[in-house]
This record gives sequence, C-alpha cells and structure tokens, in this order.
Amino acid sequence: MTVLGMALASGCYREPAAQPPQQGYYPQQGYYPPQGYPQQQPPGYPPQPQPQPTYAPPQPQPQPTQPPPAQPTPAQPAAANPWMTLLSGLLSNPPPLPPGWLPSPPAPAPAPTTPPPSTPPAPGTVPAINARALDLANAINKYRAQNGLPAIPISRSLSFVADTHVRDLRDSAKVAAQCNGHSWSGKGAWSACCYTADHAQAKCMWSKPAELTTLKATGFEIAIGQPGETMGTVLDSQKAIAAWQGSPLHNDVILNRNTWQKTAWRSMGAGIVDSHACAWFSDQPDPVQ
Repeated sequence: MTVLGMALASGCYREPAAQPPQQGYYPQQGYYPPQGYPQQQPPGYPPQPQPQPTYAPPQPQPQPTQPPPAQPTPAQPAAANPWMTLLSGLLSNPPPLPPGWLPSPPAPAPAPTTPPPSTPPAPGTVPAINARALDLANAINKYRAQNGLPAIPISRSLSFVADTHVRDLRDSAKVAAQCNGHSWSGKGAWSACCYTADHAQAKCMWSKPAELTTLKATGFEIAIGQPGETMGTVLDSQKAIAAWQGSPLHNDVILNRNTWQKTAWRSMGAGIVDSHACAWFSDQPDPVQ
C-alpha cells in the first residue's frame, strides 16, 4: 500500500460512535432499574397494567348480638273476689280480749257430728240448727281438719245466736256506713249497738250468747254482710269459707292463729241467710245438748 493510501485509510477510519441504548433497553452489564422503579417495556409491547393502590375503608367488625332487654310485663291486677267485698272491713284490727280473759286448756275431742232431729224441739228449748247453718259449721270443721286441727263441737246455742244475728242484719234498716256487720238493731230482746272499726262496742259482741241463751259465756264472731244491705248474692258454705280464708284476721280466728293461738274453742255455731253469714266461737262448752 502506498503512503497516500495509508494516510487516507488512517484519516477516514473512525470508531463507531456509541449508540444510545434503545428506549426501554438496558445493557446487560449488570444494570437493573432502581428498586421499586417500574421497568420499561420494549417499544410496541403492550404495557402491563400496574396495580394501583386502592383505599378500602375499614369494615366494622360484627359485634356479638345481644338480645334486647326483656320488657317488664305489667303486673296484672288480681281478679276481684266478690265475696271479699262482703266482708266490708270487718275485723280490720284484732278485736280486744275481754277483761280477765285467760287462755283455756285444749278442748277434748268432740263427738261425731250428727244432723239435728227433724222433729220440732220442745217448747222453751233452743231451736235445732237448720240445714244451711249446720252445713256451714261442718265446713268450718272440715277446713280446720285440713290444717291439722281438731273439730270444734257444734253448739245449738251459738247457732241460734248466729241465725238470729244474720236475720237481724238482713232485715234491719240501712244504718250509717261506720256500723259494720257486728252491729245489732234495737228490734229484739238484746242490746242494740253500732259496732265500729275501733271496737269501742266490743262488749256488744261478747255479751250476745249470755243475752240470748243459757250459754253464759263470752262469744266471738266473724261475719259477712252489712246491716240492712242485701248484696243480691246468695252465700253458701263454700263461698263463706273462701271469703274468710282470704282475710288473714278472720282466718286466724278459725284456725287459732296469732291472737287466738292459745285459745281453745269449745263450742261453735253458724248462721247463713242470703248475703249474710256469721260464725260464733266460745272457749266454754254449750250446756245445751
């Protein structure tokens, strides 16, 4: 080669200029995009969708379901007992004991009760106990037996007092409201009185057996009905017993509880007519057999 050829050759040769890397192309000399930087794709290559951060509001966690509080059931008023209305507040306080009254010893077991004879009684004697009164007296003894108590001897004298009183209550003129069912009118052979809730006329009750019969003893009464008022309801022994059972102070007299727990009843009589009923008790036996 001539010198000129060498010179031209040396003057025309150039090192090829470095070409910029193609877009999205990275040389393989260990070069990687920065951490977290999205790597570019070659031209014409469909871009891959990049996941976009999305915000999801925190979902409330389900809470344990509590049952709604139970609503209190309104108290239902107790059904009215029509027989209790007939008591009219009798014995609202325990009646006082007579002066010198002492607890009596236990009564002996009575003889079995037999119905009264059907023949009329002899003149001057206490009348026989009528069937309704006897049924009430026997119902009282049955109730006592259910409570482990002995029967009380049924008294003709006290039954006569009871029958006289219920008829007087039914047939009397209506009196002041404060005169309760232990009151007596002035229409008979007995002392009249207006018995009030304060027991100011307690002697009027105690004295009636002695006033009306040969049983000269103190008497105690439980009664249903007001003087001169007929409720339009006919009582029977079961209705009368149910009314007395529902009144604690009446119940105490029948079952010898509380005030009467040291008293032994030795005689008992009953009377019942229309809306009125009563039972009489004494710690003394009836001399009339």
